[in-house]
Amino acid sequence: EVVVVTFFILLFGEVLPIGGVKEKVSGAFKQGIKEIILPEQNRLNAEEISKEIKEKIKIHFVRNFDEVRQIVFGE
Repeated sequence: EVVVVTFFILLFGEVLPIGGVKEKVSGAFKQGIKEIILPEQNRLNAEEISKEIKEKIKIHFVRNFDEVRQIVFGE
């Protein structure tokens, strides 16, 4: 199961960074989510996520919608 936590996609497909990464990932983890897609620009924010959660959840970092589509639909 993959969940897109939240991000903004511009008309030309660029994925923009978000705020509250730690809280969003923690909340998704508590709901049983095993995979999350986050903007590449939030990679440093992922360091704030607890080690316990990072060991049990897969985080995909993406730059554009094509990468999102590939993860979600396997295209």
